[in-house]
Amino acid sequence: MKRKIKYLLVFIVLIMTLALYLSNKIIDDSANGKLYSDAASIPYNKVGLLLGTSKYLPDGRQILFTQTRRSLLAQNNKVCYSAYGCAYAVFNS
Repeated sequence: MKRKIKYLLVFIVLIMTLALYLSNKIIDDSANGKLYSDAASIPYNKVGLLLGTSKYLPDGRQILFTQTRRSLLAQNNKVCYSAYGCAYAVFNS
């Protein structure tokens, strides 16, 4: 009985490892050509989404980093509108 449990646990770990590898491979393949490390290579889009950001700090002050990123995209004619972290909050640039 202990041998069956041991084999079952090994099988489950192998299946989970395979699932993790395959999901990572799918994400890598779908993101290929869609990530940019140079701002000049970003194509024009009507709306830009700044993921993982917020417009304000908890005390109400604006976050300068996200404000700078947003203004640089607008100045370089990369986006007309930008949103912070969620698609429903669109701010006119």
